[in-house]
Amino acid sequence: MPCQAPRPRFGGPGCYPHCQGPEGAVELQCPFCRRAIRLQLNVGPVVAPMNALAAAAAAAAAAIAAAAAQARHQRAAGNWQRLRQGLAARRRHAFPNRHASGFAAEAAEAATYKVKRYVKGSPMFMMLLQYKLPLKWVITTTGFLWVVPYHALGSGGWEVPHSIAANNQPILCGGFATWDGDTLVVDNATGHYRVDGLSARQHAMRAWSGLGIAVRLSDRLHAD
Repeated sequence: MPCQAPRPRFGGPGCYPHCQGPEGAVELQCPFCRRAIRLQLNVGPVVAPMNALAAAAAAAAAAIAAAAAQARHQRAAGNWQRLRQGLAARRRHAFPNRHASGFAAEAAEAATYKVKRYVKGSPMFMMLLQYKLPLKWVITTTGFLWVVPYHALGSGGWEVPHSIAANNQPILCGGFATWDGDTLVVDNATGHYRVDGLSARQHAMRAWSGLGIAVRLSDRLHAD
C-alpha cells in the first residue's frame, strides 16, 4: 500500500539517497515509512557517445604515436645508412698510380731482372719475411696484400716501384716495410700513389696481422 505520510519534495530535507544501486539506478529511502524507492536514471544516451569519443581519442593517440615511432625509425635508419656509405667510401678510397704512363717501361725493367710480386701467405712471401729483406707493399682494392723486394737482385741497386707490386692498379694503401730488430715497421711512403696517413692507419696493421711476427706502424707517416 502506498505510503500515506506527507512526503517532502525530492531533494528536500528528509529525502536522501540511501545507497548506490545498479548502474544507472539510485535507491532512495522514504524517511517516514522506510520504504525503499528505486529511481532508474536513463544515462545511456549520454554515456554511449562519451565512450565512443574516448575510444576514438585513444585510437587517434595510438595512431599518432605509431606514426612518430615509425618516423624516428626511418630517420635513424637513414642516418645509419648514410653513415655506413660514408665510412665504406672512406675505407675503400683508392689511390691511382700517378705515373701510370711509365708503367710499361717499369714492367719491362722488372721482367729483365725477373722481379715478381708475391701475395700474403705465399711461400715466397714468407721467405722474404724470414730473411728480413726490406720490402715494398701495397693493398689492392680487392683487399690482398702484395709485396716486392725493395731492390731487384743483380740489378746494381734498381729500386722496384710500387706499381709492380700493384700491377699498375689503384691501391688502398702501400709503403715500405723495413726491420727494426725483430719488428717489422711499415709506413705509407710511396711516390707512385701518395697514400695518406688515414688510409695507412685504417688498413696497414690489419693487412699485416696474422703472420706470427711483430709489426708496428711507423711513427712518421707521409701526407698525414
